[in-house]
Amino acid sequence: RIPLDQMDAETYAALQETLRHRFFFAPAFEIYGGYAGLFVLGPSGTSLQDNLLAEWRRHFVLEDSVLEIKDSVVTPHPVLKASGHVDRFTDYLVRDGTEAFRADKLLEEACEARLAQIANLPQMKHDLAALDPATKRKEHETLAAQIAELERLPVEQVEIVRNKADGFEPADLRHWLLELKVPGPKTGLPLTAMPEPFNLMFPTQIGAAGNCPGFLRPELAQGMFVNFKRLYESVGRLPFACGQIGQVYRNEIAPRGGMFRLREFTLAEIEHFCRDDEKRHPKFAPLAGLSLQVWSREAQEKGEHPVRLTLGEALATHRIGNETHAYFIGRTQLFLERCGIRADCIRFRQHLLKQMAHYARDCYDAEVRTQAGWIEVVGLADRSCFDLTQHSKATGVDLVAHERLDPPVVKDELKIVPNKKEMGKTLKGAAQPVCAHLDAMTEEQVRAFQAQLARDGHVTLTVLVPVPVEKKKDAAAPAAAPLPPVPTTVELLPNMVEFKTVQTKISDRVFIPAVIEPSFGISRIFNTILEHCFYRRPEDVKRGVFRFPPMLAPTKCAIFPLSGDDRFQPVCQKIASDLVKLGLSRTIDASGVAIGRRYARADEVGTPYAVTVDFDTIDAQHPNFESVTLRERDSCEQIRVKIAELPALVRGLVEGTNTWADAKTRFPTAARPASDE
Repeated sequence: RIPLDQMDAETYAALQETLRHRFFFAPAFEIYGGYAGLFVLGPSGTSLQDNLLAEWRRHFVLEDSVLEIKDSVVTPHPVLKASGHVDRFTDYLVRDGTEAFRADKLLEEACEARLAQIANLPQMKHDLAALDPATKRKEHETLAAQIAELERLPVEQVEIVRNKADGFEPADLRHWLLELKVPGPKTGLPLTAMPEPFNLMFPTQIGAAGNCPGFLRPELAQGMFVNFKRLYESVGRLPFACGQIGQVYRNEIAPRGGMFRLREFTLAEIEHFCRDDEKRHPKFAPLAGLSLQVWSREAQEKGEHPVRLTLGEALATHRIGNETHAYFIGRTQLFLERCGIRADCIRFRQHLLKQMAHYARDCYDAEVRTQAGWIEVVGLADRSCFDLTQHSKATGVDLVAHERLDPPVVKDELKIVPNKKEMGKTLKGAAQPVCAHLDAMTEEQVRAFQAQLARDGHVTLTVLVPVPVEKKKDAAAPAAAPLPPVPTTVELLPNMVEFKTVQTKISDRVFIPAVIEPSFGISRIFNTILEHCFYRRPEDVKRGVFRFPPMLAPTKCAIFPLSGDDRFQPVCQKIASDLVKLGLSRTIDASGVAIGRRYARADEVGTPYAVTVDFDTIDAQHPNFESVTLRERDSCEQIRVKIAELPALVRGLVEGTNTWADAKTRFPTAARPASDE
C-alpha cells in the first residue's frame, strides 16, 4: 500500500478515474453542465455512505444510548434569528471580476504556496549562484527578486497568518491579501476591496402568502434544541444525548475541492445535555490512555506544531476543558480509525478565540490529512447554555432541567416585600401584576433593583395589566370576548417596598443545561475514506484497490462461477440467497471474462471477499464437492470452504468476530490462480 504522503500524481489520477468509471459519485445535473457544490452519489457511493452511517449509529447511538429524532429541513426565520444564524452565520467574500471568492481560503492557499516556495529557497539560491549575471542578467535579476520577496516575511509569520486566516476580520484579511500580493483567481489583479460578509443560509418562503420567511437548515442542532422539553420529559434525567442524521444546506461562496466543500451535504450530530458545572463522564477512564495529536490555540498562535499526548494528559494540562468534551474527542479518534483513516493523519485542532462560532465556549476540529491538505471532518464544540437560553428568551418557554436535592439546601435570599397598601393607593389596577413581577425576581435581579432604587430614588417597570371587564347592561346578552392585557409603565418609590433576607429551603434545583456537540461531516469523512483506502498493487499498478474495512464495503462478497456452465448457476444463487438472509450484500459476476479480471472488478469497488464456484464444487466424486474457494481482497489468499459453512464465516469476517488469520487455521489453503498473479 502506498503511504498517503507518497501518493504520486499517477496514483491520485488512478483514484479519480476509478471513482469516475465505477460511479462512486459525479457532479449533479451533469448533462446540464453540472453545478458547483452539488454532487450525486452512485450505487457504490450510496452503499458506502449508508454503511458509514450504520457504523456511526453503532459506534455512538447504540454505545451511549443516544436518542434519535428526524426534524424538518425547512426552518422558520424566528428559530434561526434566536440561534444567531440570521445575523452571524457568515463568511467573507472578495470580488474578482464577475466572480466571488472566499477571502480566508484565498489567503490560506497563498500562505501554503508561499511556504512551499520558502522550503525551496536553498535550491533557488543554488540556482542563483550558478547563473552568470553578465550573460544571463535578466534571469539573474528575476530569480534574485523572487528570493528577496520570499525572505521579506519570516516563515513563522506566514504560518501564523495561515493558522489565523479564518478568524480574521475584514480589515485583517484585506491587509494580508495585499501584503502577500495575492492575485485575483480570475483577473490576476490585486484584491484591493474590503471583504464583504455573506450569509451562508438558503432563504425560502413557507406558504403561498409570502409572509412567513424561512431557511433550509444550515445545521441539525436547532431541531434538537427546540425539542429539548419533550426529550427531557421522555427521559426525566440528565445527562442524556440526542442525535440526528440528515441533509443540511449552506450556500458556499466558491465551493471547490470536490466533495470536501458542498452546498448540500450529510451531517450526523449529537447534542449531549448536562449540567454546566458537572461535565465528568462515567466512561472517560478507559479512554484516558488513548494517544492522539492535539494542536492547542496557544501552539498555533506561536507557530508551533501539534503534539502527541494521551487524552488524560490533554485534560490534565487544560488543553481540553472537561471530561465529556474529552470523551467525545477520544471516541471520534477511534471512529475515524475504525473507518479506515490512518491514525497518524488525524489531529485535533483547537479553534482560536476569533475563529469560534458565536455559540461556542470552546471547540476542537478533528482534521484529516489528505492530498488537499488538512481537512476538517468533525467539529466538537462546548456550546455551554447558549442555545437553550436563546430559544427560551425568544419563546418564553422554560427549556430547563430539574435536580432533586436530598437533603434540601437552606439558603438565605434577599426578597422584595411589597407595601400593598401604598401600592394599591398609587398603582390601582397595576398593583397586583407589579407584586407578581417582584415575587418572580431572582436574587440577582432583586439586588440590581435595590441598587437602582438607592441610586435614583425610583425604579420604572413595565407590566401587563388586565383590562377591567364592563358589567353587562343586558343579562341575556352574550359575554364580550376578553381584551388582551395592556403594557403599563409604573414608577415604584422607596415607600412602596422593603427588602428582607429570608431563609428558603430548596429541594428542587432548576437550571438551563449545557451542551457538548460532536458534529460529523459525513460527506467529508466519505471522501477522506476513499482517499485513505485506495492503493495500487506494486506488482500491478494498473489495478486500483479500495481497502475498505469490511463493514463499510459497498458489497461484502462477490460470487464468481468459473465458467458459463449452466450447472454453476443454482449453486451461485443458493450462496447469494444464504448471504442475503444474513444481511450481507453480494453480487454475482457470471460474465465470460477471466476470473482474474473479475477479481480486479471486485477490488475496484472494495469488495473484501470473493467466492469462486469451480468444477470441483459440482463434482460429486471429488473431495472438494460442495465447497468453494474464498478469496481475501488485500492478501489475495484463498481458502477452501464448505458451502454450508460459508455464510456464517463471511458474516463473522465482516462483523469482526472472526479474522482472516483465524479462518486460515480452520480451513485448507486453496492455490492462488495464475490469473490473479
